Amino acid sequence: ALFLDNFKQLSKVLKINTAVQLVKDFRKSKAESTTIDFDDMLVLVYEALQNKDNNGENLFCRELQHKFRYALLDEFQDTDQVQWGIFKTIFLDKTSPDNKIYLIGDPKQAIYSFRNADINTYNLAKSEVLANGGLLYNLGKNYRSVKSLVTGFNNLFTTEFFGKNGEITYVNVDSQSEDEQKIAITQSEENGIYYLMSESKTDGDFKALMDNFIVKEILRLENEISFIEKKSE
Repeated sequence: ALFLDNFKQLSKVLKINTAVQLVKDFRKSKAESTTIDFDDMLVLVYEALQNKDNNGENLFCRELQHKFRYALLDEFQDTDQVQWGIFKTIFLDKTSPDNKIYLIGDPKQAIYSFRNADINTYNLAKSEVLANGGLLYNLGKNYRSVKSLVTGFNNLFTTEFFGKNGEITYVNVDSQSEDEQKIAITQSEENGIYYLMSESKTDGDFKALMDNFIVKEILRLENEISFIEKKSE
């Protein structure tokens, strides 16, 4: 048992050292061939924005502030720390009060963790923008979904679906009125959301259940509900 434990420790150390060496060799190779990758494009810009001259100025930052007065970042929930650091330096710098930044995002959709997107970055950015005099707006109407679906999500998400810590909150939204709808639905759906339960614990069995339900639901919608485009008056 002692030998096995030592072997596992040695294997772990070897993997870490190999990974560190690979990173060093990769960086050396890029430097020798004067090439950069996507991460470099971000990190190099971020580092360049942090360097100050003897007067405490960063001419690169000032040039970007002069050139780009406004920024609109869509899908902001997928922003990582380096990306936010770049935009924060350019647009929230106290020496550039005329620069404006608009962040459009939904923390409930923060799914790209593999690209270092971090819900903590979203929350930090939100607090920093508000601390600098920014305003928070919630979109109060859903123009894409039928009323039954909007109601279903309101009922689901106003529970403790996202936990009790309050980092992710949900604000109830309204659906379009019949007068606002560009598509008329001949038969309203009774259910906006379906909950599927399976006694099986395997992913394969649940996937088969989902596949079967989706096929049946598509056929039901096709046979029972008609969508008619309203003509503009």
